[in-house]
Amino acid sequence: MLDASGSIDSAGFEQMKLLVSRIVGALDVEGGRARVGLLTYSSSVDAQFNLSTYSTRADVQAATAELRYSAGRTNTADALAHVRSVMLAAAAGARDDAPNVVVVMTDAGSNDKQATLVSITSCHISNL
Repeated sequence: MLDASGSIDSAGFEQMKLLVSRIVGALDVEGGRARVGLLTYSSSVDAQFNLSTYSTRADVQAATAELRYSAGRTNTADALAHVRSVMLAAAAGARDDAPNVVVVMTDAGSNDKQATLVSITSCHISNL
């Protein structure tokens, strides 16, 4: 999850993209041990690609490099809810035999802190 809101400037967003690329470079995507999905969020949630979309590190890194900064509000609660209910579903590539790990890159400035806490609690209950 990449925060693309107005509180993250475009330079900060570019730094997050570079960090994602470095992290992906260390994962075993080709061997099938790791799958990567990514969404950006600001006022709205934009699922960029699901866990089953790409099967190589290079493809994930290329798609990440193409992400665009959008500005807007910081809607962390809806982004977490989307990951939990849509992106971590079997139809999107989630596997029962693999742990789900969600990485959130943000400045922690959610516009609705209470809703974000509810979403975090739901993710915790779901073992994310």
